[in-house]
Amino acid sequence: YLKDVFGKDNVLNLARAGYALKTYIYAWDYIKGNIRENDPDKCYFTECLNKIEKGDTVIFAWGAINDMGMIDFDAYREAVGGEYVKDNYFVDRDVFLNVGKGYGTHNLFTLRSTPQETEKIMRFMINKIKEKCDKVIVVSSTGKYYPLNGNKFNVFCASHMYRAAIKNAAVTTESAYIDVAYDFEKEFSEIGYDEMMDKYFLSKRTYERCRRESGLDVKDGYRDDNVHYNFNGAKRICDIFLEQANKLHILP
Repeated sequence: YLKDVFGKDNVLNLARAGYALKTYIYAWDYIKGNIRENDPDKCYFTECLNKIEKGDTVIFAWGAINDMGMIDFDAYREAVGGEYVKDNYFVDRDVFLNVGKGYGTHNLFTLRSTPQETEKIMRFMINKIKEKCDKVIVVSSTGKYYPLNGNKFNVFCASHMYRAAIKNAAVTTESAYIDVAYDFEKEFSEIGYDEMMDKYFLSKRTYERCRRESGLDVKDGYRDDNVHYNFNGAKRICDIFLEQANKLHILP
């Protein structure tokens, strides 16, 4: 969608689905425990930096959903030889183990970060990006939604802690900041949870309708996907971003 707005040759998408912050800054062999020390030259973030040029505008959009959720003893990562080592960005073990405890989300490698770690890592990443280009726009995305009291909704509580961390990272690095969640959730407070799911997300009712229209059996067990957008939802998020960015006069 952004390529349609700015031209396909002017937009380079470096995002990767399912990643947490640490999986950007840790080398693959370090994540797997094959090497004892992280090799920054071999991490995906370095690959991204190498593609950034002076004069570029970098949109650093971080939803943080893959840094939330049930956190177990994965903070202590098994290293070469079988022993366990503590992650470089680890803050407080008890805090780490209890952020979002009891909710549970999927996560690649379960290398999640606390809000404190998120702010620290994002500051590091933003400052590295600023060494390569002139402008960084930090964007905090939406969260995880649950039905509450009939047709109302509640956002996953941990989302607010991570949004605050993302905003703090933007402010302390003197970067432009956009929170698309405010306008997004304001609309949802008017239309309600059920319509929110059908209009913007991969809801159960949308799934069942699409299966029937395709002549396929409807499988049991599918629940509302309260995180991932359908096309209309993704477009709505982009529109909110563009509206706010234009008001701030921060786009090229």
